[in-house]
Amino acid sequence: MKGILKKIMWAVIAVAVIAIAVFAARMIWEQRQLDAGSRRINAVIEGVSRVHHDEQMQKVGRHRYRKMPAYTETVIYYTYRVDGESYSDDISTRHPMLRRIGKGDSIPVRYALSDPSIHRAMPDSIRKHRLPAFAY
Repeated sequence: MKGILKKIMWAVIAVAVIAIAVFAARMIWEQRQLDAGSRRINAVIEGVSRVHHDEQMQKVGRHRYRKMPAYTETVIYYTYRVDGESYSDDISTRHPMLRRIGKGDSIPVRYALSDPSIHRAMPDSIRKHRLPAFAY
């Protein structure tokens, strides 16, 4: 019985390691595509939602807890067009909002020339009346 549990445990660990390796390889590949050639455009914000997370206690040891402060997360839904093709995504940030943004405003997006679906949105670069919309 112990041998079977040990094999299952090692199989689960191996699957987790492989999943993490695949995720890391994908992120590195996408970054290389962006570094090889990219263009920066402004995407249109389709919607903005705010999610408030309450203060909570997180267990960090056998008998120890750490207080996690409350925070508000802003989720930005955006769409951009490249060569007649439309791409949509969302991004979240915990930075406090200084100026209210909404539907119709723009967010800078950097996309790879080789594959426009590979992109990085830059919420910290959103400007409202030439002033930053989020605190750094």
